Amino acid sequence: MTLPLHRFRASRVVALLLSLLVMAIGVTVLIGWAFDIAALKTVFPGLVTMKANTALGMVVCGVALGACLSLTLLLLEHFFLNTGISITERKLAEAEFNRFFSLSMDLMCIANADGYFKLINPAFTHTLGWSAEEILGRPFLDFVHPDDRAATLREVERQITTGQNTFEFENRYLHQDGSWRVLSWKSVPQPGGMMYAVARDITERREAEEQIQKLNEELKQRADLLEMANKELEAFSYSVSHDLRAPLRAVDGFSQAVLEDYGPQLPEEGRRYLQTIREGAQRMGALIDDLLTFSRLSRTPLKKQEVNTGKLVRHILEELNSRREGRQVGIQIGDLPACQGDPALLKQVWINLISNALKYTRRRETAVIEIGCKLEQDENVYFVRDNGAGFDMRYAHKLFGVFQRLHRADEFEGTGVGLAIVQRIIHRHGGRVWADAAPDRGATFYFTLKVMTSP
Repeated sequence: MTLPLHRFRASRVVALLLSLLVMAIGVTVLIGWAFDIAALKTVFPGLVTMKANTALGMVVCGVALGACLSLTLLLLEHFFLNTGISITERKLAEAEFNRFFSLSMDLMCIANADGYFKLINPAFTHTLGWSAEEILGRPFLDFVHPDDRAATLREVERQITTGQNTFEFENRYLHQDGSWRVLSWKSVPQPGGMMYAVARDITERREAEEQIQKLNEELKQRADLLEMANKELEAFSYSVSHDLRAPLRAVDGFSQAVLEDYGPQLPEEGRRYLQTIREGAQRMGALIDDLLTFSRLSRTPLKKQEVNTGKLVRHILEELNSRREGRQVGIQIGDLPACQGDPALLKQVWINLISNALKYTRRRETAVIEIGCKLEQDENVYFVRDNGAGFDMRYAHKLFGVFQRLHRADEFEGTGVGLAIVQRIIHRHGGRVWADAAPDRGATFYFTLKVMTSP
């Protein structure tokens, strides 16, 4: 309780006035005695000396009494003033604590050794739905999930007997609607069996973790199924490469033998049939080879290293030089910065794109192919541009699908797998691939790779 300091100050003023009055009386007495002493000095010298001493003593006593009274009052005021300030500060601190206790989103409580809560904050009612009276009027174990009660009791007994804090303990508390809330507790034991505890509702976090665990299990199951499918695909690839290619080679070989040995004896239509058989077998063989290449891309480990892109492209152009014979083909090579990647796979990317450019410019009197690169943010955007047949961008979404072709086989040969291989390789390198074109106005194919960083 704060002291009424204004009343104390008023009393102090009165006491000071009394002290001054006492000292004034003493001075007045001293003056009066001085006059008396002057009158009697000639008659009774000894009596004068005695009166003077007595008056002086009375004055000194009065002044000393007034001074002591003033000093005492000053000391008392200082003591009670500081006491009043301390009490006020304590009340402010208590009010601040009560505000924090009431507004905290965490559940805060004081529990007794008898198994009851002594004090809880409003977060208990907000989180659990029970009123404060209901929670304080029942043992807290009544709210704990039956499967968690034994562990909760052991934890409480451990704190009481050892005096050690609890930094992480979880149990489930009953909500008024019948559901269970997962609480994570921290607790500090106090003398006499009391415990100061704080809990946080982590129900949503636990549900999210369980959902993530469930998704991970489903993902693992799907991964197992995918692994099984990949193994089946590998078995199929083995069967294709050994069981199907051999008969195709036999069909092609025997058809060629018939043409060479008995060609002159066959009618023109018969020779045409045999040539069609050979072309079909060869096309099927090429398709099988592309499928095998495509299927291996997912399983082939990347062997990344620095790749001299300019040197790689020039080497590929030399390999494809036979496709330019008898044609006017202008090839422009811009600056091609080095990149980080698998040299063999990136070589396949450039071979497929440059081969397409040479193929689809075949009907141009003068073919123009531009190979270059531009920097965009932290990516190198490589491109191959040609002035060939192009395509309608409405069908661009089909470009990189397996067996998808935007031109007829009698116009331009191919299996429809080459661009799918390009996309698979670039995606494995963390890049993107796309195209831009217009019918009869050429096409540009782009792909991105990360800019090389200094080691």
